[in-house]
Amino acid sequence: MSTIIQVGKAITKEKEATACKKVSKEEIEKLRKEDNKLVRGVFRCHEPRGGSVSFNYKKWPGDPVRLYTLSDGVEYEIPKGVAKHLNSNCGYEQHGHILDAQGNPMVDKRAKVVSRMNFESMDFYN
Repeated sequence: MSTIIQVGKAITKEKEATACKKVSKEEIEKLRKEDNKLVRGVFRCHEPRGGSVSFNYKKWPGDPVRLYTLSDGVEYEIPKGVAKHLNSNCGYEQHGHILDAQGNPMVDKRAKVVSRMNFESMDFYN
């Protein structure tokens, strides 16, 4: 039996077909095990600088919801999936405004992503 999981951000129903794919239970279990491997590293909180953060995290069906409380500059051993979440989903895009040829303001499409927090791994992982 196969399950559909999201592998990208689906914005509209038309794009949903390209953002999702069928994955077998064995592949899901393999991905789940990979995300649950522990990695050691240092948590960095950039907003507020030197602060701490608490959040709940659950990615896979059947996993419990876990509460994480992390403080800046402290070494932790956390699951790889949580580390990836901190590094890729905890930021915002900062847009710039530029003028076009007629002098009208327009949004600069080259957004800069500002990280609110990240996890600096001491282990090597992709």
